Amino acid sequence: MDEIPEYHLHRDDLSKLHFEINETEPYCDKNTLHCFKPHRHSFYQIIWFKEEGRHYIDYEILNHPRNSIVLINKNQVHHFCPDSKNEGVIFHFNDIFLTQYDFKFSYTLFSGIGSNFFSLNTNQIDRIDTLLTIIQQELAEKKTYFQIQLFLIFHSFILLLEQLKNKSKSGSKHINDPLFYIAVKFKAEIGLHLSESKSLTFYFDKLNVNSKKLTLASKKYLNDTPNNIIRKEKLIESKRLLLNSDLSIQQIAYSLGYDQPTYFTKIFKSHFNTTPKEFRESVF
Repeated sequence: MDEIPEYHLHRDDLSKLHFEINETEPYCDKNTLHCFKPHRHSFYQIIWFKEEGRHYIDYEILNHPRNSIVLINKNQVHHFCPDSKNEGVIFHFNDIFLTQYDFKFSYTLFSGIGSNFFSLNTNQIDRIDTLLTIIQQELAEKKTYFQIQLFLIFHSFILLLEQLKNKSKSGSKHINDPLFYIAVKFKAEIGLHLSESKSLTFYFDKLNVNSKKLTLASKKYLNDTPNNIIRKEKLIESKRLLLNSDLSIQQIAYSLGYDQPTYFTKIFKSHFNTTPKEFRESVF
């Protein structure tokens, strides 16, 4: 089986900017060998699709309208669809770029909560286009202190996207809700411990919350109970491992903290209506 490749943006080379922008169509033409095939990144991507189309994210097809912002988190498996009009702009950036100059703001754009895409209206398009033009000018001219200028403008861009994503949720006020941040931290902690079999008590202690508060946060912002969210995150990761490695199904089960591979197979089939073996064979 061919492993799904992982790509990096400058890795740990601190001499690099760790940020870049590309027009999507020329970018896909230049990188045809990987753009249209499942792959993953160790960096973040924001794609502004200017035309209606389709995009593949974590083994599901996202049908997006024109002028949509699509968020690709680190390690998500995705690819462009060759039958779509992939016209737009793609942003690549690392944590290194976001956290330089001791900037302390905590973003929720890539928290995994809510939809991974949202649409723009005419006024929002104009605002984003204005910031994009300034960013492109800074990158092209590279005047003195352009890195700092670029950093500040891009943070304005990210903050605007945070506002727009929040607005897209029927005017939700969640940004001031403590339960929202509990849900964000809960998802982040699950990601850190996918390979371990952790009880809910572990997460109560880690987040310094009780059972009632975590359940409220989980149901309100993740639309399910804490136990089910943990199970779903493990199953999504199991799909990635099934298609991204030569590990046996038994090894994958153990790597995700399942003591019994047969139980893992049972849960997988119950959730996806197919066995891990059938899923792996259906893709390769």
